[in-house]
Amino acid sequence: MAIIQTTAALNLLPDGVNKNSTQPQMTTERLELGVYQIGGVISLASEGWRTTIKKDDNGDPSISLATEANETGVLVRTYERGTTTPTDIIGALTLRFDVEVEVPDVEPVAEEPAA
Repeated sequence: MAIIQTTAALNLLPDGVNKNSTQPQMTTERLELGVYQIGGVISLASEGWRTTIKKDDNGDPSISLATEANETGVLVRTYERGTTTPTDIIGALTLRFDVEVEVPDVEPVAEEPAA
């Protein structure tokens, strides 16, 4: 296996489903109300993560959130806007962060002799 550095992006749904991940080995799970675990990454940049939160009709974010790296990936906690009351994601939450991932080694393709 080779290790590469890349930017990963995924849409995290309220039930913890990982929709449209750019890294297929990434996993997501809803642990409890407002708590989600993202796995399948080797290491993360310590800063520079970007999120896109669904907005309400007034253009305000529908939830507040906190992200942190842990021993198995990224822990995402979501809260009712402006409070510390846990709530699930509304719609979808798009997350982007720099990661290192393992990818299978590619076997060189043997070229056929020219005729």
